[in-house]
Amino acid sequence: MRILVLTYAFPPLHVQMTPVALKPMAAMTKLGVSVDVVTVRNFPSTLPLSDDLVPYADAIFEKKIFVDDYKKTGSWTLKCGELLRLPDLMATYSRRTLHALLNLDLSRYDAILTWSPFHSINQVMMELKSERPSVKWVAQFSDPWAGNPLERHWSTNRWNSHFEQRVVPLADAIIHSSHYSMRMMANAVGTADKNKFSVIGHCYDRSLYGIREPRSRDRFVIRYVGTLFGRRTPEPFFAAVQGLLTRRPELASVFSLELVGPVEPAMLASDAASSLPGGMVNNAPHVGYLESLRYMAGADLLVLIEANVKVNLFLPSKLADYVGSGTPILALVPPGAARDFTRSLGCWHAEPGNVDDISQALEQAFDHIQSKGSATWRNEAVAQTLSADTIARQYKSIFERVIA
Repeated sequence: MRILVLTYAFPPLHVQMTPVALKPMAAMTKLGVSVDVVTVRNFPSTLPLSDDLVPYADAIFEKKIFVDDYKKTGSWTLKCGELLRLPDLMATYSRRTLHALLNLDLSRYDAILTWSPFHSINQVMMELKSERPSVKWVAQFSDPWAGNPLERHWSTNRWNSHFEQRVVPLADAIIHSSHYSMRMMANAVGTADKNKFSVIGHCYDRSLYGIREPRSRDRFVIRYVGTLFGRRTPEPFFAAVQGLLTRRPELASVFSLELVGPVEPAMLASDAASSLPGGMVNNAPHVGYLESLRYMAGADLLVLIEANVKVNLFLPSKLADYVGSGTPILALVPPGAARDFTRSLGCWHAEPGNVDDISQALEQAFDHIQSKGSATWRNEAVAQTLSADTIARQYKSIFERVIA
C-alpha cells in the first residue's frame, strides 16, 4: 500500500498538528505502508518554527514534494492574508499545491490523506477531485471545521461553513478525533455522507520520550504542558493549590508548579498566582515538541487544563502525549470527549472551574503517588488504545476499506 499525505503541518512548522500528523504515519510505515508527502517550506511569519522533528519526518517519508521554493523567505500573498485576516493563511498556497498534485502520477498511490487544520487543504482536494475523480481521498478532521465553538470570528465561520458543505460529499472517508465533533458534522449532512465517518483518536509514540529518570521524594513536580490563554486558564488550579496549602502547609516546601509553554502574562500575575509561595510557579515558555515530551515524562503529576465550557468537543492531542509519558494525570475538563477518556483511563479529575473539587483531587493524587508511585494509577488497556501501533492499524483499516 502506498499513501500520499497532503498536509501543511510539517516540520519546521511548530504547531500542535505537526506531531499529530507525523506519529501515525511513522507507525504505518512499520506496518509495511509506503508514505510520501506533499507540503510547503515557506511558512507565514506569524507561525512558529522548530527543527526538532525534522529527523523524525525524514525517516517517515520516502519522497517529500515541496510546492514552494525553499529559498523563498517572504510572500506578498501571505502578507496580504495576514492584513486581511484571511481565515486560513495557508490558502495562499492552494494554487501551487493543486498544480503540484496535478503534475504527479497519482495512479501510483492507493489514496491521499489530508490533515486539517489547516482546512484550506480540503479546498485543494475538492478541486483535485473534479479533475481526478478516481482519486481516493481520506480527510482527517482533528478539530471541527464549521461550527467550531471556540471560533469567534465571523469571517472564519462563514468561510468554513461555505467550504464544508462542498467538501464533505467529495471525500471517500472522513476521520474525526472524537465522537462529539463527528456528531456535530453529521447533523449537517445526509445519511450517505454519515456512513463515511469514523473516529480515530490521536496517538503517542513511546520512542520519542527518552528514559524516565527516578523521581525525588523531596520535591513534587506538577506540570502543565501546552498553551494557556483565554478561557483555558490556570486561575482555578492556582486557587486550588492555595486551598490545599492552607490545609497542609508542609507541602509549600515540596510542591513545584511548572507551566511549560506560552502563558498569557496576566495569568502569571493574577491574584491566585500571587497568593502562592514565591518561587513555586515557574514558566518555560518556548520549548520544542521533543523537549516537551521529556518535561511530561519527568513530572510527578501532569495537569490537563481545558476551557470551562458546557461541553468540550475535543480530544486534545496533548492528552495522548500525556498518556504516552506514563506520568499520572489530573484532568480538569468539562463534560465531553476528554472527560470520557480520562475517566475510563482512571485519572483524577474535576470540573475546570470547581476550586474545591480540584483541591481535593490534587490532594488525592499527591497522596497516592507518594505512597504507591506511578505504576498503579491507570487502566493500561485504555492507555494502549492511543498507542501509535493501535492508531496506525485503525488508519490502515480505513484505507483498505476505501481502496476496496
